[in-house]
Amino acid sequence: MELLNPLMLWGTLGIAIPVAIHFWHQKKGKYYPWAATQWLSEKNLQQAKGLRFDEWWLLLLRCLAIVLLCLFLSKPILLNPSSASQAKSIHLVEPSAWVYENYKFEIASALQKGEPCFWLTQPLTAIVQGQQPPSSSWSAWQFQAVLNSLTASNTNHLQLYFTNTEALLTLPNIYAPMPYDLHYVRPNFTKNRNNYIQVSQNQFITLDDSGSLVKQTQIAQGNQRVYTGDIAYFIPKQHPDEKYIHAALQALTQVYGFSFKKVNELTKAQISFDVPSSTALAFVYQPTRFDSHVVALPETWQAMAFSEQLPIFIGEHIVRELHLKNTDNPLSSKQINALFTLQPYHPRPTQSKLSDVLFVALLLVIGIERWLSLQKNS
Repeated sequence: MELLNPLMLWGTLGIAIPVAIHFWHQKKGKYYPWAATQWLSEKNLQQAKGLRFDEWWLLLLRCLAIVLLCLFLSKPILLNPSSASQAKSIHLVEPSAWVYENYKFEIASALQKGEPCFWLTQPLTAIVQGQQPPSSSWSAWQFQAVLNSLTASNTNHLQLYFTNTEALLTLPNIYAPMPYDLHYVRPNFTKNRNNYIQVSQNQFITLDDSGSLVKQTQIAQGNQRVYTGDIAYFIPKQHPDEKYIHAALQALTQVYGFSFKKVNELTKAQISFDVPSSTALAFVYQPTRFDSHVVALPETWQAMAFSEQLPIFIGEHIVRELHLKNTDNPLSSKQINALFTLQPYHPRPTQSKLSDVLFVALLLVIGIERWLSLQKNS
């Protein structure tokens, strides 16, 4: 049990008040002679000395009421006791044959021990020994999204297996909700490999040696495809600058060969305009909230369109979002350790009926105390 307002327990010192009042009323009153006193028979009564606890049940009830009131105001809560007993270690593996091949013995040992092993996908996919990893795109964003989904799970330690590449630097930090161990391998790549986007069967977009976008009708063997087909985008209805956005996308299509497709649902889009989203790269002007996946325009849509900077601005961020730039260079151990940060998950206290029980007990004690007090004075 924990107390949200433990300072309220200092109020229990208030039990001195009913005790002081109790003894104050026991003081002997002043003697006032009156005419009929002579007709009263005298009794030889011995005067009591010291403190007398007359009507101690009333005093006890009044002190108990103060204690219950302080406990109620301190807001006691009960933590879930099962979370610690059920806590266990979990293994998360990047869906990559290269990573799985390097750590297959560690993963097999974890499966034999009954420890849960999952691919780093959304939703989590259980690893079956001997089965190849699922074909799924993987990025630092997905890495963080999977870790965020673990905040409510009964785990106390993470074993993370992934490829050590510059692609992880897409995020300034990757936050783990619980203690972790990092297991990473250098990328398995062909020297001078280029990433590319396949627009159609004989049309490809890649970067040349100077880092500029180029269109090609064929691609060298060994290069990696990072995206295929149309790039879906979303524009909210009645967007005041929709014509400038369409003009910028059309320029990217004519010059570089990009293929864009407008969709009516934000969840189906790779990029969106003026609508911040956690699943799509969002271009906004004067964003209303902080989101590392939101790109804020330095000028208005119209100003950037007139200066012919809007297509370049959108194209650069699409290249970055689709990881067209080769990011297979590994990070140093110091960079890896600085990238991952422990951000412990504090489980929300279980809502208990303890406060309700204290409140009912307080009302009951006050009721009994009032009833006894009235009976005494009647």
